[in-house]
Amino acid sequence: MKPSDGRESIYEFGAFRLNAGQLMLYRDGNEIALRPKAVETLVALVERNGEIVTKDDLMQIIWPDAIVEESNLSRYIHILRLALGKQPNGKPYIETYRRRGFRFSSEVRIPGTPGVALAPARGYPPSPRG
Repeated sequence: MKPSDGRESIYEFGAFRLNAGQLMLYRDGNEIALRPKAVETLVALVERNGEIVTKDDLMQIIWPDAIVEESNLSRYIHILRLALGKQPNGKPYIETYRRRGFRFSSEVRIPGTPGVALAPARGYPPSPRG
């Protein structure tokens, strides 16, 4: 999954830098070794920051031309949670909303564009399952 406009999309959150075009994730400048599909899952969530994204939508984004088990998605969400840890406020970066989907819930910055951030949306239920 590469950005459609041909540019490298870079996102920053917490100590992380996500290069969506290269499917690379860095923490404090050090590469975190993840499978491409795990990073695609993260990109899909980060680009929809603050939105609850259903499992079906994620599967369609990550595996558009394939039929895969839902367990693949669950495995990548688990791997991402382990890699990301918790935010400084103690909340997970990826929240689970039972029977609804997942939400990325950190402020996301776009480097080189002062004041531009993909801030988490407000108004969702306050007590998700992490």
